[in-house]
Amino acid sequence: MRNWLGEFGSVHRSTPRAKALISNLDRITTCYGSVTTPAFDRQGRAVAALLRLLGPTGGFVFAHQSFYDSRGRRVIGLPGDPTRLGPR
Repeated sequence: MRNWLGEFGSVHRSTPRAKALISNLDRITTCYGSVTTPAFDRQGRAVAALLRLLGPTGGFVFAHQSFYDSRGRRVIGLPGDPTRLGPR
């Protein structure tokens, strides 16, 4: 994860939300995963379940090729990835 974040320029890594994400990487103790694609989850149920799990911890989601906060907002990632997780 740290290496992937290093692929983004310092301008992107220096935002307050990206700095917080990077500083919390060493404290990760639990990882949840899902392989559900939007085509199979048009209502966004899988994303909603993951975000509910993350809410109390303030965790993050890695989806597409970007990192998202516990509210589903993109923190840092590739241009063109959704700015928010969930149904459109």
